[in-house]
Parts: sequence; structure tokens; C-alpha cells
Amino acid sequence: MRDYIYNKTIKNRVPNKELFETWLDRFYNWLFTNYNYESFACFLAKEDALCLELEEVLQRVITKDKAGLKAQLFFNQVETLYKLLESDLEGYMSYDKSVQSKSEIIAFNSGFLAMYIYRVSQVFIDLGITVLPQIANRYGYRLTGIDISPFAKIGKQLILINGLGVVIGSTVIIGNNVRIHQGVILGEHRQILDLCLKESIVIEDNVVIRERVSITGNAITIGKGSRIGPNLHIPSSIEANSNVELDNQYRIRINETIIK
Repeated sequence: MRDYIYNKTIKNRVPNKELFETWLDRFYNWLFTNYNYESFACFLAKEDALCLELEEVLQRVITKDKAGLKAQLFFNQVETLYKLLESDLEGYMSYDKSVQSKSEIIAFNSGFLAMYIYRVSQVFIDLGITVLPQIANRYGYRLTGIDISPFAKIGKQLILINGLGVVIGSTVIIGNNVRIHQGVILGEHRQILDLCLKESIVIEDNVVIRERVSITGNAITIGKGSRIGPNLHIPSSIEANSNVELDNQYRIRINETIIK
């Protein structure tokens, strides 16, 4: 029986979650901190070490000969990845004028950390690796309380404000310069087999969604520039530049029109 179990462990490639989570932390520190680098050469040496560590992680998921290639392809995307994350940092700086430096966001902001994990996951998905993004998603949720499906599509400068409880489902599309407050639920976290379905939620550019809003259903679009007030369930699409809120009788009002 022992040989049967042993052979199954070889056949069923299960990634080392702890090793990958440690790598995510180390890669984050390499991108954004400079604890021990005495020179640019030390910085590059650390990159080489991280590439080898990623190759080791990937060997639990794909064949050894492909793991080295995929690890190198990942690091070929570092410049693009960094530019996206740097844009996210700029978004947080623009939103919160009390922040004195980017270091505060890098060290303490759970929303930015959640976006880091999401954007790294996107690189792996583009490389055809889907299991590591799902591990990263669970790890990010444990750290931040924010659940962003790695299969969602998110533009530049998504700002998650006190993001605890935010859920962004796998078929959600979010544009640029969107602000989302805590407890917002967008779509559902569907399985990979459901990704062929039509995108259920589209959040266009420059939308603000306040606390505890839920937007679930099929083919719902929130038009660009709209403002969604707190404590609402949005059952249908909203036109661009709309203000949506509860009136004093707990009815949903869009601009001056009562819809519920």
C-alpha cells in the first residue's frame, strides 16, 4: 500500500502552498523595499535567486523542463507588472492626501497588498498557470480580508478603501480609476468551468461604490462616473454619471427618480 500512496503523490502534482506564499512575500519585498541591497549587483543577484525559487515552486505544478522557462517568462514581465503597481500606488497617493509617502502604502495598506497579489496572479494566468493564482487568492484573503478573483479583469488604479469584506467575482470587469469601499460584493466567485459565461458585472471608469453595496446578477453595467451610495443592492444597470442612494423612506433613488 505504501508504494501505491507514493506513486499517487508523484502522479498528483500538488503545489507547495507554504513555499509559494513565502515566495510572494519575498518578491513583494524585492519589488518595493531595499533592506539588504548594498549595490545594484546585489539587487540583480536577488532577482536571480527569486527566479530559481519560482522555478522550484513551478516544478510542483508543471514538468521540470517547463518550469525554468515559465519562471524566466514571468520575470520578463516584471517591468510591465511594476508599472501597473506603481500606477496603483499613485492612485492611493492621489486619493489619500494624509499619506506622507508611498512607504506607508507599501507597509500598511491592505488594499494595495490585495492588488499586488491580483496583478501577480494575472501574470501567471497569462502564462497558462491557473493553480498558483488560486493559492495566491486564498493567501491574500487571509492577509487582507479582501477576495479578488484572479480571473476578474481590473484596469488601472483600483482603490480599495478599508477593503475588509470586499468580494470581486471571476466574471467582473472593472475599468480605470474606480474606488470601492469596505463590504462591497461584485458578482460571484465562480469556478473556472464557468468562465465561458458572459461577464456578469461591468464597472466602468471613475465609479465610486460606497460601503456594503452588493451588485450581483447577469449583464449589469455601472456607467462611468457614477456614484453608488452605501447599503444598497443594485439589481440592474445604471447609466453613466448617475448618483444612486437611499432616500429617507429607504427607497433607491437614481438622481431624482425613485426605482424602489
